[in-house]
Amino acid sequence: MPQPPGGAIDLISRTLGERLSEQVKQPVIVENVPGANGGLAAAQVIRSVPDGYTLFMAVDTNLVVNPNLYPNLAYDQFRDFTPINALAKVSLVLVANPKVPANNVRELIDFARAYPGKLNYASIGLGTQSHLGMEMLKMMTNIDIYRVVGSTSPEMTALMQADTKKWAEVIKKTSARIAQ
Repeated sequence: MPQPPGGAIDLISRTLGERLSEQVKQPVIVENVPGANGGLAAAQVIRSVPDGYTLFMAVDTNLVVNPNLYPNLAYDQFRDFTPINALAKVSLVLVANPKVPANNVRELIDFARAYPGKLNYASIGLGTQSHLGMEMLKMMTNIDIYRVVGSTSPEMTALMQADTKKWAEVIKKTSARIAQ
């Protein structure tokens, strides 16, 4: 699992692992190996014994973005992996701390333009959907906000505690975690 515990991909992986375990009547272990935008997990999987018992819960970052960002990956997305199935579609959701005086995207953009460099957003890594989505928003709207490095669960906590003013993260359509 190429991401830290607590995020959408972790939750999907664990749910899948439980169901797969029931089907094959064997324990299924989900191991989180975050780092290098999923590259550490991918490298670990390709070094494992090819016995059919190791699966890689790849996301677009690992197989699409990384090969375009990093010239010396430890893996080749075409040679080293065989796709099995698309398991889930996740959405990019923009949320703000209630202390930010913006009730919609237009108001957020206006606020960011009025206070350049005062807002920040969190993402789990360079080249991730949350990072690239926010950078695209910055480019399209000409706003000055900066990225705070972290992992999924601490960012949600930071947002709800008002430590981080902006947070964009890939989550399942059911936004139960945001409601918390």
